[in-house]
Amino acid sequence: MQSEEQFASLQESSSIQSSLTQKKPVSLVDKDKLDPSLRAFYKKYGDVDVEFIDPPVQSPWFSKPYALNYFHKGKLFRTRGLQRSAGKLELFLDLVYVGIASTLASTALKEPTGASFLKFVLLYMPAITIWSDLKDFMNYYYNDDLIQKIYVCWTELLLIVYDNNCEFADTSTKALRTAVVAYFLSRFTLAIMLLFYSFYIKQHRIQMRLYCLSLAITSSCWFF
Repeated sequence: MQSEEQFASLQESSSIQSSLTQKKPVSLVDKDKLDPSLRAFYKKYGDVDVEFIDPPVQSPWFSKPYALNYFHKGKLFRTRGLQRSAGKLELFLDLVYVGIASTLASTALKEPTGASFLKFVLLYMPAITIWSDLKDFMNYYYNDDLIQKIYVCWTELLLIVYDNNCEFADTSTKALRTAVVAYFLSRFTLAIMLLFYSFYIKQHRIQMRLYCLSLAITSSCWFF
């Protein structure tokens, strides 16, 4: 009787050991509990190791810049509880951009020729570049402090100045110079923001400073 009990005990311990050593595929995260944006990310790129990080202390005056998401050694670091939505200033910027596109399109349609279409494309590209710069910057480093609000308002002002002068760039030297200066200041402001943020965000420091340098060089070419 005692030998049978010892045999059963050995058999049970052997089964436990084999179950521990057996390798089973383990899902890194429960995808049902993810927000829709991260579920779309998994659907596109497959399983990836994710670690959620807490954002620094937020202040309406100045918040320490940080990257909302970044990869490091194959792991995705994502801000915990991130529910990014467009602010009022960004929505107003979108309206300004739509107004610029509408104005340029209506001007081009007055004389629908190849030359007017080319003028529309040439004047439209700087505007969409400024809008895209701000969109990407806010998607990467959004914290809604005073510095970012000033940056958005400054960009909106430069877009309005550009819109009011770009249509007359082919007939007025003053309007051409004003439009070029507005575009240059917008790109150069982004370079300054990237340089400033690079002192706090070590994960993107190299990329930010290289892009800052390229912005300063390419934007300055407008004056040569």
